[in-house]
Amino acid sequence: MAVLIMLLVPAIAFFWTAWQKFEVPFPAEPLALGLTGLGEIVVNASCVCLLAAFRQAGARARRRLLSTRNDAIANTAIIAAGVLALYVALATAQSDRRLRYSLDAANEVWAAAQEEHQDVA
Repeated sequence: MAVLIMLLVPAIAFFWTAWQKFEVPFPAEPLALGLTGLGEIVVNASCVCLLAAFRQAGARARRRLLSTRNDAIANTAIIAAGVLALYVALATAQSDRRLRYSLDAANEVWAAAQEEHQDVA
């Protein structure tokens, strides 16, 4: 029953996070995503090293080893998603900065045009 609870906690956290993403859709936090993937890959790689000694012990041990190994491989995708999210965040920030510069330039041109208009009138 304790194992069941340990398995349910991440599932409940997943559904809670998914629900929140539907309510307020914001992109993933790159640092948190990358660190989570890195932490998971360290844990899974450690488990693979421990389980490798038991790979000949039987089907259950082999299944656990392969499952843990697959999780470690999948964690590289999580780390890649964190890197991609960081790239998107930086590109968006650069785009926002360009927009701000364009708006500032437009404001300056507008102010200069108003001054010229007042000088003529």
